[in-house]
Amino acid sequence: MPTNDKAEVRTGGSELAMKSMKAAAHTLDDQRDVVAGQLNRIAQSLTERAGAIPGGDPTTRLSKAAADQINVASDYVRTHDVEHMGSDLERFVRAKPVMALAVAMFIGLALGRILRK
Repeated sequence: MPTNDKAEVRTGGSELAMKSMKAAAHTLDDQRDVVAGQLNRIAQSLTERAGAIPGGDPTTRLSKAAADQINVASDYVRTHDVEHMGSDLERFVRAKPVMALAVAMFIGLALGRILRK
């Protein structure tokens, strides 16, 4: 008898987790256009200020290339739902775990620095 109770709790917990994940994905999907718009503004700002960044022509080219990639990311966010992005992320991490770890560390450091200010 206790085994059935545990199974019911497990099943109920799994169902609740799935409902929560779907609700979170739906909320994130609703924000995709907002995020994509913000990424476009960041890219535009970077492009506009590229010439003023110290370092000369190589730095300007690198800044413009970064802006182009941010625009690509913006388009990707706008055209793919959260579930698709999650599966793409999983494939990337499996294919390139070291790079994925490096990117995650960079993002963590950047967020920490931004949030500290």
